[in-house]
Amino acid sequence: MSISHRNAETTGLTHTLLAFSSRSVRNTTISLSSSTSSSNSPTPLYVTETPGKFGDPPNTIYKVSSDGKKEHVATLIWRTFRKDQIIIGGETKELRQVLPMKGFFCRYTMPTLTGDWVWKTTCDRPELFNASGKSMASYYKIFRNEKKNKPPAEMAVAPEAMTMLDMVIIGLLCSRQAIRRSRRRRSSG
Repeated sequence: MSISHRNAETTGLTHTLLAFSSRSVRNTTISLSSSTSSSNSPTPLYVTETPGKFGDPPNTIYKVSSDGKKEHVATLIWRTFRKDQIIIGGETKELRQVLPMKGFFCRYTMPTLTGDWVWKTTCDRPELFNASGKSMASYYKIFRNEKKNKPPAEMAVAPEAMTMLDMVIIGLLCSRQAIRRSRRRRSSG
């Protein structure tokens, strides 16, 4: 079942709504949505940074502490002719060791104790499903005509996924990279 932004607010206590400061997940601040947070100013949870270079520069994810300090979560290194890499916990690994790609459509999977969770990228909207097919996280961009007091993009996250939010954010960046690569292949082919 897919969570759309129209019914995310009606799920209330069951899903957390995250707001993105830009439509790009490569350079954004991820915060609790003002509709989820009790304060008027959004509470920053993560910052993703990508240097402004051509090609596929690395994406770095930082967790923001309550005192505003940034703590490194992961750096994703995209490569054209070699395997993609991730720096996580001070170690450099091949990305497929942390988030393997499986299936006919080569979707990123997150191994969990309850089975593999899979990122699907239907119509440029990455969505994370658990092993039983229930939506755990759904990212969507807000269109200009429906923007009234909304951030440029949002993601509804189920409570089960909030316990491993670092991996959910890493998976989202990987899914968005897969979308970019797919577009590039279609436009050059």
